[in-house]
Amino acid sequence: MSFFTIRYPATYYNQLSVKGEIISTSSLEEFKNLDKNSLIGEYLCLENTEKKPESLKTFFILSYPDLKSYTFTYWFAFPAISSIKFSYMSPSPVPESLLPVFEASKEIWKFGFFLVDLTTCTLKPLEENTGSEIFGYLEPSGIDSVPGWVIRNYLAYIIKARKLQSGDEIKLLSLLPKKSEFSESRIYLIKLEFPDDWESHPKILGWERNENKLLPRMVDLKSNLDPVTLSESFVDFNLKLMKWRLFPEFDLDLMHEVKVCILGAGTLGCNVARTLMGWGVRHISIVDSGKVSYSNPVRQSLYTYKDSGKGKAITAADSLKNIFPGVEAKGYDIHIPMPGHPTSPSTVEKVKQDFHTLEELIKTHDVIFLLTDTRESRWAPTMLGAAYDKIVINAALGFDSYVVLRHGRSTEDLGCYFCTDVVVPGDVSI
Repeated sequence: MSFFTIRYPATYYNQLSVKGEIISTSSLEEFKNLDKNSLIGEYLCLENTEKKPESLKTFFILSYPDLKSYTFTYWFAFPAISSIKFSYMSPSPVPESLLPVFEASKEIWKFGFFLVDLTTCTLKPLEENTGSEIFGYLEPSGIDSVPGWVIRNYLAYIIKARKLQSGDEIKLLSLLPKKSEFSESRIYLIKLEFPDDWESHPKILGWERNENKLLPRMVDLKSNLDPVTLSESFVDFNLKLMKWRLFPEFDLDLMHEVKVCILGAGTLGCNVARTLMGWGVRHISIVDSGKVSYSNPVRQSLYTYKDSGKGKAITAADSLKNIFPGVEAKGYDIHIPMPGHPTSPSTVEKVKQDFHTLEELIKTHDVIFLLTDTRESRWAPTMLGAAYDKIVINAALGFDSYVVLRHGRSTEDLGCYFCTDVVVPGDVSI
């Protein structure tokens, strides 16, 4: 456990300067296993109160900061003796002769506890107690009929200092400054009741309640501190601005849920992935069996020179996550079965395995982009997209031409990359 002491000066008339500590545990288990009753008892001391009246109004915070998840579990405690019962009787206003004394004696009452000599109309610190004065305190409560929590410990100190017995009555001045006015202050006659063993066996309470239960609180600061969450917030803000200014029907929540599979991680695949991410797509899978060559980084935006020799699919997915950690990107290093390409007996099982992986990817994604280098590599994904009723977008670049075709998920029949061609798909390298 670690301890921190925080002190803030009182800045208003009816504000108490309270000494507090933060007790920080290193694990949630340690936080839960601490003996809370013993802990709260250690923070209340009635000894040497005359010289240190602030010991009557201490508090502490038990906390566990989880810096990985940016969550903070905490519990406030305001130690107070509950063994002493008291009741207010016969309130009376303070003598008018005392009102200017209060204004002139702030250095005495600002600590919260003091003595009042009614015969000489003076205020004294607690250490000047002769037995003839009445006790006074600065009332922090904003409700007249409900005293502040500090009075419990103050009465315990008074009983000990004056050696009072259960059933005794004392006068207590409640100082209520309101914008430097003290006319609402009162002198109360208070009757005390307490067991004989209250000092040796004090009952101490003070743990703050959470929704009327004795439980700690938890605050999640992930949205304010986590860099990934902050980046998601700023990216979404740009898209919301576009929606507001240009594209009112744009459904950002739907874009977050769309799952896109990109076949081919070359020039087209890299740029499509970046563009999709910029439009709010958060789930992207990339399929490619090639390696990054030295010529690729200058044309393909998800690679650098240092990536040369690495698998394209996995490298591209990692690059997407480096650009925007909020994206769920995964790479698949598999071969796409192609018509006209022979399969040797030693690779049959691998081809079957890759085909089943491809089929599962198309089944579990909403939109399929076919961005591979060859025409025949698009045939099997096109058929699978039609079989599972998926949106399939074909895009191909030539030296002097290009084609973009969409099929699937339409009320009308759309053109097919292969049905509109008279050439049977085959190995274009032959």
